[in-house]
Amino acid sequence: MPDSTLEEIERGWELLNEGQEEEALEIVREIEKRGDITQEEDLRCQILKGILVCFLGRFEEALKIGKKAYQESLRLEMPLLSIDVIFMEWVALIQLDRVEEAKKYIVYMKKTLKSTSQEPKSEVEQREAVLNYIRGWFFFEEGKLDPAKESLEKSLAIFKRYIHQSYLIPGILMIIGSVYFNKGELEEAQKLCQESLGRSKGSGIRIKLIELWDYARIGEIYYQQGELDLAIDFFEKSVKICEQEYLIQGVGLVYDNLIRIFLDKNDLERVNEYRDRFQQYKEKVKGWKNSQFYEISNARILKSSTRTRDKAKAEAFLIKIIEECTLETKAYAPSYNSPLNSAMIALCELYFEELKTTNDMAILEDIHPLIGRLISEAERTNSYSLQAHSFLLQGVIKLLQMNMGEARQFLTQAQRIANKHGLRRLARAISYEHDKMLEQLNKWENLNITDATISEIMDLTSIDEIIDGMQGKRAIKAPEIVSEKPELLLIIGEGGILIFSHPFIDEWKRDDTLFSSFLSAFSSFSNEFFTKGLDRAKFGDDLILMQSVGPFSICYLFKGQSYPATQRLTRFTEQIQNTTSIWQTLETFYKTSQVLELKDNPSLDSLITEIFFI
Repeated sequence: MPDSTLEEIERGWELLNEGQEEEALEIVREIEKRGDITQEEDLRCQILKGILVCFLGRFEEALKIGKKAYQESLRLEMPLLSIDVIFMEWVALIQLDRVEEAKKYIVYMKKTLKSTSQEPKSEVEQREAVLNYIRGWFFFEEGKLDPAKESLEKSLAIFKRYIHQSYLIPGILMIIGSVYFNKGELEEAQKLCQESLGRSKGSGIRIKLIELWDYARIGEIYYQQGELDLAIDFFEKSVKICEQEYLIQGVGLVYDNLIRIFLDKNDLERVNEYRDRFQQYKEKVKGWKNSQFYEISNARILKSSTRTRDKAKAEAFLIKIIEECTLETKAYAPSYNSPLNSAMIALCELYFEELKTTNDMAILEDIHPLIGRLISEAERTNSYSLQAHSFLLQGVIKLLQMNMGEARQFLTQAQRIANKHGLRRLARAISYEHDKMLEQLNKWENLNITDATISEIMDLTSIDEIIDGMQGKRAIKAPEIVSEKPELLLIIGEGGILIFSHPFIDEWKRDDTLFSSFLSAFSSFSNEFFTKGLDRAKFGDDLILMQSVGPFSICYLFKGQSYPATQRLTRFTEQIQNTTSIWQTLETFYKTSQVLELKDNPSLDSLITEIFFI
């Protein structure tokens, strides 16, 4: 038996970490019955109780406990315990979907942390981990994936060292897994979600929520990988938790995914089964998102019909959903998982299907504003993956209209967004699409000359795959990375002044005429391409990438895939800008119109070797 009340409270935390919430709450009840405890012991007991009732789904009760406990912590001048109370209230507010109110708690916590300089370092460190957890959660909700990952991983590392708060680890792992998922790194996302499930202990509502989203996320991963039976298994586990608890809103997406999979499998019996279960669920758990996703699922069922009138009904349903979602004042989560985005993407898919069937180019006039709205919504919610996908789709539409210049501009824009926000898989896929388009320029020109039908042209594009990727149905194709073959590296100053030339192959050293022609052509090409915002060009059988830094254009000629070549060129561009000796040498040679040689700057020689040969 514990020798003191504080030891009993510590035992309560141990039970919480072991998943025994009710047993921990019984300890709290026994302590509360006694009248001989100190004010500090009572405060610590109430903090434990508040966290426990949060885990058991009694969030309003937790807020009442927190309000009183916070005032007591201030009176006792115990800032570490004040932070614990703030965190407990934050958890309750988030579960009650009072997100805007919860944002203020970051300010309270940061302010309180400033007054803990005299407290034990280990105790302060644990509270800093809590603050990083909260920051990471908000970063994720705002679509800021890299800051979210950084904050959450800092928090996780500390919580793994201190057993006292290990009950938070499953939730942190689940969110980091979702970060990786949104970045397209499916294997790492699955690993983290599985680890989260393995660490989840207990039967409280909060643990059930974590398990629900872990199962749903793993189901989405299998769905994107084309493993439909495994996806069904994990989605059904998620749905089972929903239907047992009847406390969780916003999980309509899970039902919608199951209905989509069974539509893909042409299993109408299971489609109708899940539509009926979805209807029962949304009637018991009121929430506008559930209702909207239910209507989207009905529209999908109608859209899958071969009857023209059913497709017309599906279109009307989706338009109505879009109008209703637009009027909804509640902010959407920054992901594909909002009803508005799902409805707009489903309507795009319906219009593309009609376009392929009818060859009526006027249908593109209905698609353009939808994609424009998708881009606006993605920008509003920092949904960078949706932004990149939408610009990629815009590029493909311009291909259908045989507008190669604008198609390349949209592909370049999509590429830059994916690169900037670390969406590596998507960036590889976009780069692949851009390379493929450049390789097939002659084929596109022949199609234009022969007046090919729109359905024939669509067969050359990846529209179906892009739409599937936007819906989370399957990951867009991202080929394995194969290193390119370097041929030439150039640095050109404003006005077309050659500052540096480094051939990687002997042919360039021997063929002075070709080399001179290349420089002349490139000078005119670069002015045109850069004003249009393009990042690559075709030069004979080779590709050339172009990046600007200060007064210089860095140009890289190669054979092979653009994606790995882009990574090298970006690294090289950043390094020359950040290496003072190289940058100053380039400026000197530019001002004197001289051509720099490697012997003039050994640092440049070493950098080229490091980046392009290793």
